[in-house]
Amino acid sequence: YNKTSPPDPVDAFAPHPRLEAPIERLFEMSDDEFRDWAEGSPMRRAGLERLRRTAAIVLGNVGTKRHLPVFQNLDTPPTRRARDRINED
Repeated sequence: YNKTSPPDPVDAFAPHPRLEAPIERLFEMSDDEFRDWAEGSPMRRAGLERLRRTAAIVLGNVGTKRHLPVFQNLDTPPTRRARDRINED
């Protein structure tokens, strides 16, 4: 049902432009950049580390080998679940 419904014309329900950033951007942000980026958003409560953990799982589930550099450049390794999913490709 929702796949075929037209987009809502009300701007209040449109995605916020900050969400158009690629998921990899979460791994490149400093703490200060994240606070500025997430200002006024519920994502700020989750915090950068939790969002990175979730992003790692998402990339592990739907990502491809092109996402491997994201993980190779991390100070801390992705979760085991994310590593396992990426290694399956």
